[in-house]
Order: sequence, then C-alpha cells, then structure tokens
Amino acid sequence: MLEIKRKACYRYAGILENNLEQVNPIYKECVETNKIAPAVMYLQQPQTHLLWRDLKVIKGVSTNQVKPVRVLDTPFKQHVGCSLLGK
Repeated sequence: MLEIKRKACYRYAGILENNLEQVNPIYKECVETNKIAPAVMYLQQPQTHLLWRDLKVIKGVSTNQVKPVRVLDTPFKQHVGCSLLGK
C-alpha cells in the first residue's frame, strides 16, 4: 500500500512540476539552469497534523488558528517535518 502511495506521490510531483512550468516560465528556466531545485513532495505520516496542532497549542496558539502545513518555509516547520521524515 505504501509503495502505491509513493508512486502516486511521484506522479503528483511531476504534475505539479509541469503546472508550475506552464504558469511560470521563469520557474522552468531557473530549474533548467540549476538556480533552484525542482519541486519535491513527501508523504506525511498519519496523525502529522494532530502533532503539529499540539505543538502549536503548546506554544500558545489557539486551536482554531492552526492551519495545515503545506510548505516547510520556516526553521521550526523544517525541523518538525524533517524529523518526522527521518532526516
């Protein structure tokens, strides 16, 4: 089952990459010239959002204000996300 999800994840990452290239030619040029890396997509472990929510609540954020993580764009998100991925 996990292998099927991984294959789907790679397929979705390819679709995302193609769409990004279509809507933003500069993105495509930057990837082709190695200025930026192509988009990467990872599968989340079950209950990841609940763990993220609990961590934010511990830091004082209201449970109503916690949004799902879509991009690891801060050091805290990167630390939590990469630790769950085993990196």
